[in-house]
Amino acid sequence: MSSNLPMPCAIRNLPSQIPAKHAAPSVAIEIDGEKDGQERTFSTLDLIEGNVVVRVTRETVLSHVDITFEGLSTTSASRAVSFVPGRRKTAHNFLRLKQPIEQLEETRLVPGQPYKFPFSFMVPESISPQQCDHSTKDPEVEQAHTQLPPTFENRASRFWESRGGSWAPKACRISYNIRVVLSKRSQAAITSRSMLCDVSRSLRIMPAAKLARCIDFPTYYLVQEKQSKCHSLGRNLGILQVVAEEPRPLQISSTSLNNILTSVIQLHITFDPLTNTPPPQLCKLRYRLEVSTYYGTSPWEDYPTTEDMQGSQTDREAYITTIPLQSLNLTSSRWEKLPSFYSAVEKSTDSASEYSVSSSKTHTQHSYTASVTVPVNLLDEQALDEQALVPTFHSCLVSRTYAIELALSYQVPSAICRSTINLRIPIEVVFGSRKSGLLRKGLGGGRE
Repeated sequence: MSSNLPMPCAIRNLPSQIPAKHAAPSVAIEIDGEKDGQERTFSTLDLIEGNVVVRVTRETVLSHVDITFEGLSTTSASRAVSFVPGRRKTAHNFLRLKQPIEQLEETRLVPGQPYKFPFSFMVPESISPQQCDHSTKDPEVEQAHTQLPPTFENRASRFWESRGGSWAPKACRISYNIRVVLSKRSQAAITSRSMLCDVSRSLRIMPAAKLARCIDFPTYYLVQEKQSKCHSLGRNLGILQVVAEEPRPLQISSTSLNNILTSVIQLHITFDPLTNTPPPQLCKLRYRLEVSTYYGTSPWEDYPTTEDMQGSQTDREAYITTIPLQSLNLTSSRWEKLPSFYSAVEKSTDSASEYSVSSSKTHTQHSYTASVTVPVNLLDEQALDEQALVPTFHSCLVSRTYAIELALSYQVPSAICRSTINLRIPIEVVFGSRKSGLLRKGLGGGRE
């Protein structure tokens, strides 16, 4: 990794390196399959094929053509020394594939004649482990850092079908480019080169879903427990427990980045009364999408979390935004009466057993359960009309994660005000189907 490097991500010429009397060659990078200037989306194992077309306005000597497929991550963050102005910048060139080209003899290009140089690159499944040579706290983190990250631009990006970007802060960027460098032998030394031009064209890369974490893992359960209290009498009525199944990933359609397939979250609610009190009235469930971007100028050793950012971080920052989704009216939800868990434990074990529950005598012989299905639908939300999601990823310098924040309101008997229990459910965002990368192997099926 290097510090304070420029971001060679836009099309650029270097006239300062070219004598004023010589005009730089005109270079066009053409991508096969593009129609009406519409950008294509490439995924894992897709072929990126096309031609570099060179034209000149006067006779030009050409001896070297370098065509590369490059991936670059750039970040900036507050400096460690507070009295030093500005921000510290870091660039990580994590991918560089070179197109083999037969060695050119010194060739003279003439005006009016286009010169074509074909290229073909396959989007790799991962990057070289040498590109992630820093220490990590877990082998899983190291493996995640060697997975190919998606194109990650700010709101000014021209890549997204919508008018916005992907909630990416301007302080971090991940870009992919086809880069072309034309040069000739230097008159000063035979072994050195004199650059004629350096041109790049950006690409949009979305790695296949099979690269995401936890796709095929068993269902996980996230538990949050809270005692419900009757505020008017100041006494506990029971324990209200909410259990959430880990949701299936949100899948970005391979045909449109703004087409997100829906997911659901299953909530299992249990109420164990301390007396013969009826269960609380479930009122409303509000939920929203949390979009978190973590970035820094030094590599991450672990998966970043919001808690990590609460302390003083001078080389790392987080950009977190929330988007309101839907709300569900739960007043018609019905409770089902079942034997109490505490009662079952008390009957199956004696008082001396290490598994006995000492507080079971304060519980009744029954409990109540209810289930709620929470649809996670991002298609109809106005907040998403001007944005586009990118897959969940963790790289050396940048990470993007998602979560669903839920607020369940309920009212216990005799209480004047409603109470709320909050949960935060991590959810993955993936591109295409889980097996799309395998099905496309060797087919080169980039998307338009």
